[in-house]
Amino acid sequence: GWNPEGGHVQSWNFGGDGGHAIGVWSAIADGWQAEVRGVTGDGTPTTATNVLRKLDDKAYVWQSVNRTVGGQSVPDTDEIVLRRSEK
Repeated sequence: GWNPEGGHVQSWNFGGDGGHAIGVWSAIADGWQAEVRGVTGDGTPTTATNVLRKLDDKAYVWQSVNRTVGGQSVPDTDEIVLRRSEK
């Protein structure tokens, strides 16, 4: 959603264990990227950069990179292709 106070697009994520995160989105050359900060259900801090890049008019690719949990690096996620289905 739009955050009028901060003047940016913002996202919220909630996990079943009580963890949550807030992402601040900005436009990049081929899509969008979010700088995300949050906590796990036990309060451990987390960070990540989530990237959404346009592949073509019907597809995007999403990946979470530069991730940390408790200040320790964790692997990037695999890329996930999001493709509009033909009806």
